[in-house]
Amino acid sequence: MRLHARWPTFVAVVFCIYSWLLLWNAFSSHTQLKVAADVRIVADNVRRAAALADFAVDRLNGTAELADAPEIQSFLVNKALGMSLKYGLNANLEAIEVRFRQQMEKKQVRGEPIYNRILLYDNEGQVLVDLSPGEPISLDKPSREATQLTISAENRQIVAAAPVIYKEEVAGTVVTLGDLGQLSKYLIFSPTGKPYQELLITDKGEDLKIFGQDFGVDRRVAGVLKSLPENQLVSMSEDLLAAASDESIANVGEQIAVRTAVSGMPLSLVTLFSEEYVYGHITSRLYLYLVSVVPLLVLLAAEVYERMSLRAERLQKHVLESDRRSSVLQELNASLSAEIQQREAVERELREKSHQLEEMAGNLKVSVLRAEDASRAKSDFLASMSHEIRTPMNGIMGMTDLALETELTDEQREYLSIVKSSSEGLLTIINDVLDFSKIEAGKLSLESISFDVSGLIATLVKPIALQVHQKELEMVTDVDASVPRQLLGDPGRLRQVLINLLSNAVKFTEKGEILLRVELLYRQGQHATLQFTVSDTGIGIPKEKQEAIFSAFTQEDTSTTRRYGGTGLGLTIASHLLHLMGGTIRVESEVGKGSAFYATVPFEVAPSRNDAPASENLFGKRVLIVDDNRVNRRILARNLVLWGMDVAQAEDGPTALRMHAASVADDKRFDLVLLDYHMPGMDGFEVARRIKESREEPSPVLMMLSSGGARGDADRCRELGIGAYLTKPIAQDELKASLESLLSPTENSAPHDQLITRHSLRENGTSLRILVAEDNLVNQNLMLKLLGKWGHLPTIANNGREAVELWAPDKYDIILMDIQMPEMDGLEATRVIRSSEKKHPEKRTPIYALSAAALPEDQQRGFEAGVDGYLTKPLDRQQLQDVFSRSGFKADVKVRPRYDYRAALRRADPEIVGIIGSAFVDQAPADLAALHEATRLADRETVQRLAHSMKGLVGNFCALPLQQLLDVVERQSRSGMAEISLAEIDGELAELCRCIDTYLKENPSDPSGHVEQAGQFRVSD
Repeated sequence: MRLHARWPTFVAVVFCIYSWLLLWNAFSSHTQLKVAADVRIVADNVRRAAALADFAVDRLNGTAELADAPEIQSFLVNKALGMSLKYGLNANLEAIEVRFRQQMEKKQVRGEPIYNRILLYDNEGQVLVDLSPGEPISLDKPSREATQLTISAENRQIVAAAPVIYKEEVAGTVVTLGDLGQLSKYLIFSPTGKPYQELLITDKGEDLKIFGQDFGVDRRVAGVLKSLPENQLVSMSEDLLAAASDESIANVGEQIAVRTAVSGMPLSLVTLFSEEYVYGHITSRLYLYLVSVVPLLVLLAAEVYERMSLRAERLQKHVLESDRRSSVLQELNASLSAEIQQREAVERELREKSHQLEEMAGNLKVSVLRAEDASRAKSDFLASMSHEIRTPMNGIMGMTDLALETELTDEQREYLSIVKSSSEGLLTIINDVLDFSKIEAGKLSLESISFDVSGLIATLVKPIALQVHQKELEMVTDVDASVPRQLLGDPGRLRQVLINLLSNAVKFTEKGEILLRVELLYRQGQHATLQFTVSDTGIGIPKEKQEAIFSAFTQEDTSTTRRYGGTGLGLTIASHLLHLMGGTIRVESEVGKGSAFYATVPFEVAPSRNDAPASENLFGKRVLIVDDNRVNRRILARNLVLWGMDVAQAEDGPTALRMHAASVADDKRFDLVLLDYHMPGMDGFEVARRIKESREEPSPVLMMLSSGGARGDADRCRELGIGAYLTKPIAQDELKASLESLLSPTENSAPHDQLITRHSLRENGTSLRILVAEDNLVNQNLMLKLLGKWGHLPTIANNGREAVELWAPDKYDIILMDIQMPEMDGLEATRVIRSSEKKHPEKRTPIYALSAAALPEDQQRGFEAGVDGYLTKPLDRQQLQDVFSRSGFKADVKVRPRYDYRAALRRADPEIVGIIGSAFVDQAPADLAALHEATRLADRETVQRLAHSMKGLVGNFCALPLQQLLDVVERQSRSGMAEISLAEIDGELAELCRCIDTYLKENPSDPSGHVEQAGQFRVSD
């Protein structure tokens, strides 16, 4: 029935399919004919473009052949040998000119030469040879260094350039010029008005109208033709072609264009056709489209007939469906009424629940207030506990340190060492519990101050070094050279994290080594991210427990706590501190092989302080490092090389002795031998003894590095003539100061018979007058003995009132103020002193709080009262010494001795000095004047270039001070011009020129005249 109802559409569809199959064949034939015509036209265009490309290749090959001419190579060889134009070079240029003329006569097309003009440039762009001189040809540097062909539409010329290569470098350029009309033989010229025209368009979008062409287009049309896709037929609009300068192109009807790029030339060949010329023999597609509409009309009529038949059926069905939906709507209305009643019941229940929640919120507020009261009570308790425990702990630990520095029996020293170790362990537990409580309460805060990374590392490893020595371990610190020296952050919290990691490494390592490495992960502007790595060779941590160790009160297992001690809070606190600093911590470990903790922390880079350069006398000194630990050798060698020293390494004593003997035999003696004490087989003292027994003069200076000092070491050093004895790990500054004191002694250096130690390096300050406000008798006694031992003059005040009465302007250099004291506390006393100082602001006395209260709010109250710093009890002696250094120790200003330039010239290469010395003396004043002028104009690029060039020149004369001054100017010019000063450079350069002039007079050059010739050119960097 359904097929019977739709028979008209079925017949119409069959008719349409049959008709469209016939039309499809017709369209396919039409397309194939059009494609064949397109391919033929494009192929013709490509062939003519290829002929033009062959012309370009031939022109470039001819120019390249001229650039490789032996006459040019002979000229370059003679020029490199220093011949002048008068003697030799003119003959070479005449030979080159002859060669060029022969080439012009040889290269002809149809009896006419293809070259109108040939030129030879040197590498500076100066014309050496020019046949048929005319208008100058301008070539930039890239054009002179590459073989290329260009078109000059204005001068109607074809320009080909090829570089002249001498010793793998560009030494000049050969340029040939030809008439643009030579391209006419590759084009097909049809009569005016015919539907076929050819154009040459440059890469700049210009119509290159050549000889014989009587039509053209304007620049806008040429630009459009240049942007056409390559080797594709494109229809052109009548409006565009109407702008053509020749009416024969604009009036030929619809246009089709094809563009082909000419390889090796900055040209495109564009051919224009009329559509009638290309597709006139092909049936129009419009006719085929009109025929294809007929089947659609038949199908449309059949579809209209069928839809009218079906419409009546659908109307009847819609009436039946409407009746059915009416009954369904009645049922839905009934169910909706029931749902509304149910929702009203739910709303009543929600109002009741809301009332209950309001009551619960009120109860919760009361609970929060109670919790806050409990938190304040806890904080008060912690503050009180901290003060009450830290005050006696200060006396215990301080007096124990003083007792250990006196003459004691071995049994007494052992007992006191146990007391000290126990008190330090107790203090660690107190600090951990206090910090953990601050973390829980969210009151742990950070500060942001400038600090020295290397100095921080050097100070924090000193207390741990003793534990390392007692367990006979090796401890190494390695601060990468790329790490910025000055950073902004919280050095105290960073120190706490690293000490915790190092203490754990020492605790869980029985043999081997511990390495603390600091490296720069990445830096962007003033933001730097550092990675602190603490690795050990200890017991290791199982993989499944590596995450748990950062949880509170957690160690690897309970037996670890019993065996090694500790609260289990250290890593938790370290993790929280790193999180507050924006960093992370992770661990890699293998049981039985050791662990490595990686702490990554972001910092801001603080403005760098100009570090004092190493002594000039360290430069070039030969050093032998003797150490069985490869990592130690590598770190020491890197630092010494940075200071300009010549470093050799030996892994044991016998190797060191052989190297020392070889250096004596070769007369290349070592100036310094840096010895490790603890080495297998032959220790450092034995190596030193054998070197002294060799009685070679001059004997090298000896320096001993030890993991820990022992009784009698100082006497053995003096007996063997060892100049310095330092304990590991050694800071860069300490090593540098020791080397300068040993190898370049000054008036302030230690006497030759005095052994240089870490303590002797520090004891160069002056005695300070110190007012100590302290009410505890034990702490008073401790401060009197400790400060007196350090050479200072302490005065004790029993409370704040006595401190105010004793104080007077200029009476004391520094005040150490306890906070909690009877009658008047330290904060009130500080306020009174600061108020009195307002009358004499220039006589302000530094005041440092000395308190057992370590909470942040306690420190904040101290700073608000006017203290300059905050020291917590028990006292950190290193921290206290740093305070004294900032307050009273002023480094003596050392006057640099006049550098001996005459001695430096004797060390320099005499041939180099003879060749460039005279030229340098003549040119130096002009260079210095240019440097002054660039500095005055704040021309950073010129200052940087001149300083770099002069630095390279003075290096030929071993002028180390002047070289360093110019290096400073070069580096300062990169960051700014405000700090640049040329005063020292003026004096040093004048002295160097004077010494060079004297040297040249005392050492005349050989008869060949090298010095005289050197004045003819200027040496540049």
